[in-house]
Amino acid sequence: LFLLLNKIDGTLSSAYPTLSYGFPLEISEFLQGLSLSSLGEYAKAEEAHKKAIQLDRSFVEAWAHLAQVST
Repeated sequence: LFLLLNKIDGTLSSAYPTLSYGFPLEISEFLQGLSLSSLGEYAKAEEAHKKAIQLDRSFVEAWAHLAQVST
């Protein structure tokens, strides 16, 4: 969680494309994946985490959650 919050910090997030809410795209995909997995939509969650990883290959949290929802 600390790494995730650090990514949202203005000094780090300025290097990432952002949505209107100010979150980097990979964070938005990651959060969508978390929401989908909590609803039992594991295939959709897997796709969202894969998108987050495509945007940032070093996004450790997305890799970890991808491993949890992958079938």
